Amino acid sequence: MDEAIKSSIGPHHFQMLSWISCAPFERLLNMDIVEAIDGRAVLRMPFLVWGWQ
Repeated sequence: MDEAIKSSIGPHHFQMLSWISCAPFERLLNMDIVEAIDGRAVLRMPFLVWGWQ
């Protein structure tokens, strides 16, 4: 494979100066970002059961 093509498909790394906001589905599902470091993230999301009697 051509080196130019290889380098363009990733993986890509970059540093952000500030945190990005949550995606709409994260708010909808009530997800919490517990930790995000070194390209990995730990998320928490409640598991709700509706109509349980």
